[in-house]
Amino acid sequence: MFANPITSEAFEVGSIMKPLTAAAVLDMGVVNQNTSYYDPASYVIDNETVRNIEEDGGPGTKTVADILQLSLNTGATWLLMQMGGGEINQQARERWHDYLVNHYGFGRATGVEQGDEAIGYVPGPNDGFGLGIRYANMSFGQGQTQTLIQIAAALNATVNGGTYYRPTLVEGYVKDDGTVEAKKPDVMRDNVVKPEVSQLLQQYMEYTLEKNKVTYGMSALNGAYSFGGKTGTAQIANLDAVGYYDDRFNGTFVGYVGGDEPEYIIVVWVQEPSNITGYAGAQAAAPVYFPILYVVSPNF
Repeated sequence: MFANPITSEAFEVGSIMKPLTAAAVLDMGVVNQNTSYYDPASYVIDNETVRNIEEDGGPGTKTVADILQLSLNTGATWLLMQMGGGEINQQARERWHDYLVNHYGFGRATGVEQGDEAIGYVPGPNDGFGLGIRYANMSFGQGQTQTLIQIAAALNATVNGGTYYRPTLVEGYVKDDGTVEAKKPDVMRDNVVKPEVSQLLQQYMEYTLEKNKVTYGMSALNGAYSFGGKTGTAQIANLDAVGYYDDRFNGTFVGYVGGDEPEYIIVVWVQEPSNITGYAGAQAAAPVYFPILYVVSPNF
């Protein structure tokens, strides 16, 4: 039977979760565009160590923009801590869970016109043990699962001003007289994030892409358009044991493109890429984004 992995396969998406973590904490108002913090380059939580998978520049003062551009797991963990007043506590877990489920729509079907849609898995704020490290992992896209359509819909809401539209495969309906009636978009939620947070997230994602475009193979992007994006490199869970494989990763990339405002959301997932020299998101998934732009529009 035909299956569409965009809707039917939920997996740990990795660092493409970080823009959503940043958007949540900015929307809460506990961090703003002028906030900086000291990043220790590692945290020990519940006897487990959170480290950065990519080059992070070592300990030092960082900003929210740095967290996305350098893809700091420690930075995402620090953002989660701010939801709890400086630590990963009950309040932090509840607030992050609220955004994941009620703002971003994770853990439930989007309602797209596609059979066998997976809902993914978002652990509750009191589920199981090791809640500190579990929620730290969730801040950078591990320990929870989403489908690509869920990620696309959530990011769309965070960069379009805060409106969550139900994803759809239907552009319109052909009437008896042969004319086409456009399908009206279904608004599932307003104020996913505040409009000013949406604008700020666009700036951060554009900065991230601009700083890394050579690595991503995107040097030739048309300067007349706005581009924003974020890579992800996610460890794959070992279902036959506890923990993750040391040598198996998924590569992900999420980005948008438009003129003055975002017009298209593009999400890429490369399963267990091989023969790459760097991290799966940057080396395998991000380069796929550029050719897709030319499918969307040759002018990009």
